[in-house]
Formats: sequence, structure tokens, C-alpha cells
Amino acid sequence: MVSDYIAIKGARLHNLKNIDVSIPLGKITMITGRSGSGKSTLAVDILGKISSQKYLDILDNSGWGRKPLLLKEGEYVELVEPICPPVIMSADVSQRSAHSTVGSITGLGLLFRNIFRFAGRLVCPRCHEEVEALTLEEIVSRMEELAQGKRIAIMAPLDVPGNFEERERFFRRLHSQGYLRVEFKGDMFMLDDELDDLLGALDGKPGEVFLVIDRLKVDAGKGQRLFESARLALEVGDGRLCSAVYSKDGIKKYYFSTRLWCHSCNQALTGPEELEQTDNETESDEAVVLEASRVLMGREEDFFYTEEVRKLLEFFEGKFKGQEVEAHQAIGPLLDKILALLGSLVRLEVGYLNLDRGISSLSSGEFLKLRLAAVVAQRLSGVLYILDEPVSQLPLNERLQVCQLIRELSSPGNTIVMIEHAPEALEIADYIVEIGPGAGKDGGQVVFQGWKERYEMPPLDLSVSKGGVESRKICGDTITCTLSDYFSPGQVELCTKAMNLVLGPTGSGKSRLLQDIRQDFENRGHGASIFYVPEQSVFKSKYSIPATVLSIFGHIRRLFARTKQARGYGLSANMFSLAKRGGRCEMCKGTGQVEKEGVGYTIGYLCPVCKGLRYNGDILAIRYKGLNISEVLELTCSEAADFFANISAIRRPLETAERVGVGYIRLGQPLTSLSSGEAQRLKIASHLASNRREGAKIFILDQPSRGLHPRDVKELLNFLEELLRFEATIVLADNNPELLSLAHRVIRLDGRGPTGGKIVG
Repeated sequence: MVSDYIAIKGARLHNLKNIDVSIPLGKITMITGRSGSGKSTLAVDILGKISSQKYLDILDNSGWGRKPLLLKEGEYVELVEPICPPVIMSADVSQRSAHSTVGSITGLGLLFRNIFRFAGRLVCPRCHEEVEALTLEEIVSRMEELAQGKRIAIMAPLDVPGNFEERERFFRRLHSQGYLRVEFKGDMFMLDDELDDLLGALDGKPGEVFLVIDRLKVDAGKGQRLFESARLALEVGDGRLCSAVYSKDGIKKYYFSTRLWCHSCNQALTGPEELEQTDNETESDEAVVLEASRVLMGREEDFFYTEEVRKLLEFFEGKFKGQEVEAHQAIGPLLDKILALLGSLVRLEVGYLNLDRGISSLSSGEFLKLRLAAVVAQRLSGVLYILDEPVSQLPLNERLQVCQLIRELSSPGNTIVMIEHAPEALEIADYIVEIGPGAGKDGGQVVFQGWKERYEMPPLDLSVSKGGVESRKICGDTITCTLSDYFSPGQVELCTKAMNLVLGPTGSGKSRLLQDIRQDFENRGHGASIFYVPEQSVFKSKYSIPATVLSIFGHIRRLFARTKQARGYGLSANMFSLAKRGGRCEMCKGTGQVEKEGVGYTIGYLCPVCKGLRYNGDILAIRYKGLNISEVLELTCSEAADFFANISAIRRPLETAERVGVGYIRLGQPLTSLSSGEAQRLKIASHLASNRREGAKIFILDQPSRGLHPRDVKELLNFLEELLRFEATIVLADNNPELLSLAHRVIRLDGRGPTGGKIVG
């Protein structure tokens, strides 16, 4: 019997408490809950990775002998079935490659390469004449079409020596080989008795010289002769041939070549593919060969990569209609995909981007829209799409567009699972799964699962702490910051000792504005007072964990090194490091899992030596207050604050982490598993708990509420209010409307991309 649900049974990874969840097939399911409750663990780590493993095992016959993955059925979950092909989508900056572009991430780059291959033309970059490399058979076929029933001369272009004596010897050698005629500027010269006339005509007079291979009338029965004559002409002419067709209107010459050659410029060319193949070869002493330009519908290839997406859509809609489409039947399916994808991007209001734009320069909202548009344009059916916060991170006026696109994505029979908490996402959801009730050890349970009609979202209390900003009606002084030329006007006023909130649509320049404000403060000599956290992840090392970011891991390692057991074995604090040899497991280098490259994907499986505990047995035998170091790294910040209550150097940063709303994060979890908002708040906690606390007076934060459930926003509000009580100046870019309650100054941006940067309020 075919099931109507994906069944997840016995999920117990991280903080999930052996839960059972059902996901209806062909519907939109919203997984909601507090930050750190286990939503991503359930959707991405359990459902997504198990589905990926099973699906890839089907495609890869060698999969049955593969080592077990990190997440295998029976270890962290009893059962996940039935399986749909999964696509996991996130706006997490860690997914961005330094070499990725808008063209590569959307697939438009590949589509354009194919459309140029089928319908594009190659032209000379100097004179823009079309060039084409043909086979011998194609050349003969074209000559038959052009000269049927007419007389033609098949000729080979000659590279004649410049020296008079060498030129004479050159022509005499041709005559000795049986050739009789040479054509120059429309005149025929016999090589036996008119050689002197030919040499005189050539003296100091530029022009093309052709060796006549054959003269014949093209009609039935001459096919073999035409073929052999063309073959000989190409051999003599170094892959080039000229066909002179005689008619009552005169003589018309047609040029053919088996290699790319511009006959107008008398220049050899190379195709783009050929150039790519020779890029890494050793350069020769030969003259540089020009690269032929690719042209489609009168536009060179660069146009399609540098022009804005919305203008590309206008171009294709205008050019490929009626008869012009009929002329390019080979690209019909490609054109449909291009139009669908360009249309989706314009609908999502990222039409100002171009295909050459680097992904690393995009905001998370822009990146997410690109990926959504790409998957919708694929028009797949029966796929499981797992979306990590596709709606809540966007400005309010853009959420409905994305929700409509998600609804379209589900309509061909796809199953959508989205981790969300935005009211707009709730509107389009069919089924709700709430994980909670709290975060960390207080989460991991199914609070609710069922159809949306039965679900009631709990009321929210987002008021700030008593004595908060409501009692502060005025801000400090006003300061004017000078901005780059992108912004209009070129300066912005900020309130000091207050919160300045930057709002604006995706692509309007919010992050760039924060960077300019930071630069202006640094130019004023306030660099030491600035604490700046960009939206993009700042954690690069695979050994970085929350304990290292909070600067407490060194203290923890020293505590273990001071235990009686460790001293007895002569173990130093370095032996408890994950980044150095000694005490860590060398099979997994202290990560707990081993990664292997597959065909087109990477698999990770539980380290067979340490079983995910990261350290060797000698180190794991050392205990502090009953826990070994691996068990300590599994504690949340809140749990660790209680565990190390008597060690102020460790307790203070952990309590600060609780205050900024990330107390549920485990000390040893990979930083790549954090949202950008969580990573920001972790870094903020580290800064506030450090000795530099008195130094920073200017806080510049980009999207700090990203990844937060509405019930967690209150903790962020209280944290920002605490900074304001210390008379900090806060400049913050975030589209969460709840932050307006603390804002003394709201800076509104308008426009997108090249037309963005307009300060309208």
C-alpha cells in the first residue's frame, strides 16, 4: 500500500528525544519552534541527509559497500520512508563558493553556453564577419546548392613569398606539379607562358592569389569530381578553399574553410572551446591567434553575462517570436527554460543582477531568491524540497512573492518542508510540526503536528524590559557620516548613544551602508571603539567551535590538565586541543566524522575509531567533576554556565551567551551549523565578556535577528536595550519589524542594485 506520508520514527540526533513525525506527501509542511529547539536537526540532518543517502545509494551501485554515513537508520533514527529525491536549500553563506556566480548558481550560464552552441555564430573580432569551420562534406554540399547548373572554379588561396626570386621558384614548382592556372584580381594567368605577366602583376600590388584546382559545371554526375577537387584545394590551401561561381551577372566568390579563418582579414582564429583547451599549454613561438567572438541574434556573448537579467528577458521576449523562433528550432527547449528562469528572477525583484555577478557579493536574501527561482524553473515533480527560512529573513513587502513561488513549487506534486515561523509562511502551509517547547535540552519534543486548521500559534510578548527605551525619548548628539558615491545623498545622519535602524528592500544597499558608516568612523579615529559584525560568517577554521569563539576552551583544557589523573599521566593542556596532534583522534582530526568525496557529492560518516567522541581513549579517561572533555563539549552554554559556576572566567562568557539568546548552543557543535544570526550573537557575547568591553562604544550589526523565532526576539531586544543603557551607539540593518520598538532613528533605503542606495528617510 502506498503511503500518503513520509514517516520519521525514533529521531534522536542532538536534542531530539526519540520523536516520531509524519510529513504529508505533495503538501507544504512548516516546521516551527524556538531557536535551538531541533527544527534544523529534524528537517536537514535527519530527513534531508537520510533521504540523500538512500537516493544516492540507488544511483551509485558502489553505495551498498560504502561505510555507514554519519546519519544512518538505526543509529540516530529508526526509520525514514518513503524516500523522495531531496533538494536542501538554505541562504547560509557557508554554501557560497568563491568562484560561483549568478549564472552558475541559477544554471543560466550553462543554458547560455548550450544555446550559443546550437544557435550562435562565430565572428571575427576585427571585422565582425561570420566565420565557420566546415567538414569537406559540408563544403561540397554547399557548393552544389550555390552553383547547381552553373560553371565554377575551385581554387586554393596561396601564401605567395614576398621575394621576387622565391616567388618565381614557387610558381614554377606548382607548374611542375601539374597545376596550370593562377587567378589574381579576376584575371587568369597560365603558369607556362604567362608566368612573367603574373610576376609583373604581383610586383608591389597586394591582393589574393588563387591556384585554380578545377573548372567544371555543377550538375548531375559531377559529385565525385567536385568532391576530389575540393579535397585537393583544401590540401593545397591549408584548409581553405574559394569557389568562384560564373553567371550572367558576373563572378561571385564564396569562401570555405575546415578551420576558423577570417577571409576578409586573412587571419586564423580559434574558437572559445579550443582556447579553453589550450589555456594551460606551453606557449609556442607562433604568432598569437585571435579568438573568434560568439554572436547570437546580433549580440556578442559578453552581452548575455554583463547585461541585467530584466533586460535579458526583454531581449529574448522581443527577439524570439514568430519567424525568428522558427529559425532556431534546435534551441526551443533551452529557450523555454531561459524565459522561465529569467521571468522568475524578475518576479522576485532581482532583475537588476547580471550573470557575471559573484555570489559572495550578494545578500542572503538575494542568494535565496536565486536558488528558489532556479528550482522553480526546473519544473520537477515528486521532489522533496527542504527550505531553511525562505520567508522570515526577507522584508515584509517581499514575503508574499516568495510564498507564491513556494506554492508554485509544490503544485507539480512536490513535497515542501520549510523551517519557518513567519505568519506569511503559515498562510501557505498545509501541515504544521512544532518542535519544542524550549531550546537545547528543553527542546527536541513534538509540541504539535497536524493540519493547519487545528494549529494555534501561541501569543507573543515582545515588550522590552522594564525601564527600557520607552523612558528615553531623546537620543544623544547627531553625527553626519560621509558615504560612497553609490548612495544618494552622499551622507547620512546618525543618533549617538541610540539605536539607528536601517530598513530597505533586498539589494537596496543596507550592508554597503553599514560598511560605509564603519569606514567613516574609522576615518575619524574611532576604529578601536567599533564592534562590527557582518552578515557573512566570520568562522573559517573547521576546528572553530562555540567554546573557542567565547575564549573559554583554553580555560577548560587547563582545568582538565590540572586534574590528578592528567598530572599523573603528564598530560598538558595541549593534549586536550582539537587543533593539535596528541590527544585528539587522528582518524577524524578531532571532528568526530570522516568525509569522503563521492561522484558529485561528499559523504560524511561516523569516525570508526573514536565513534564521534573526537579524542583518543587516554584523553577520554580523564574526568573533571564526573565528565570527560567530550561530554563537556556536548553541554549547552546554559548547562555549562551551571557546570562551571565557580570558574568566573568560563561562567561570565557563557552567561553573556545566555543573555544574547544563544544559551541553547552546544560548546562543541560545528560553527557551520549556526545561522548567521546565531553566529553574530555568539561573537557579540564573546566581545561583551572580554576585557575590551569598555572599549567598544559603536556596534554595527548586519541582520542579527536572522534565524530567530519571534519568541526569541525578546531576548535580542533586551540585549540591545542593555547596550543602550551603557550609552552605546548602535547601527543595525534588519528587516524585523519588532526592532522598530527600540529605534530612535530609522534610515530607509529604496531602489535595487544599480538604482539602489537612495536614502528616503
